[in-house]
Amino acid sequence: MSSALSTDAISLHQKRGTLGTGGPQAETSMMLSVKLDELFKEGYGRDEVFGIAIPLLMQGKIRVNRGNDTERLEIEDKDLRLQRTAAIQVFENYLLSRELESTVPTIILPHSRD
Repeated sequence: MSSALSTDAISLHQKRGTLGTGGPQAETSMMLSVKLDELFKEGYGRDEVFGIAIPLLMQGKIRVNRGNDTERLEIEDKDLRLQRTAAIQVFENYLLSRELESTVPTIILPHSRD
């Protein structure tokens, strides 16, 4: 699998539930980039997100426990599982793309005074 793969091209299936309840789980689909953005917004550090993303990209699935909540993430296309070096490259490309987005200057055009 090519390391040029983007997190915007990897679709995930997510199940959320509460530990020990055995109740219904909320299920959604999203792109990996959206999930990574969500983790960063929730306060996860780069190393923590790395620790979730790399096993997910290599194994195709991972379970994340947060307090009483649990989340199962699974790559929808099993053929997208990557070797470790390719998974790291995908994650680094994601980080680079987000850094570039945050450093793009905003151009403010002057208003005409008619």
